[in-house]
Amino acid sequence: IVAGKRALERNQVVKSFLDDYEAEEYAGVNVKQVDGSESPKLTVYNGGKEVDQVDLGGVRSKSELHRMMMQYGFQFRDSKELHRMRERRRQKEHVEAWNRGEKDHLKKPDYLNHRSKELYEEGMEL
Repeated sequence: IVAGKRALERNQVVKSFLDDYEAEEYAGVNVKQVDGSESPKLTVYNGGKEVDQVDLGGVRSKSELHRMMMQYGFQFRDSKELHRMRERRRQKEHVEAWNRGEKDHLKKPDYLNHRSKELYEEGMEL
């Protein structure tokens, strides 16, 4: 799924579907948000060859998006894989927030490796 950031502001349903990582719950789905006003599109590949492209600009509900994903044969990721993906995402978002200086309401990430902690202590970004 490729979507322009300005176009997503006009379609809060698709924006929420992407921002809440619901699209990535399906195996084989990649999401890319680009600068600009490009309408969100789902491009379906089979064997590396593009077989369909769907404009998501007119979608009005998340259930419609989930139905569409199922109709194209996308399967939910394995629960263990989904859990690992969510944990990695949570850790990445935590470190990004920490690096942006949002430290007042965050505890120092405890999963950073020893070298990252040293860099932090030296005042470098993690």
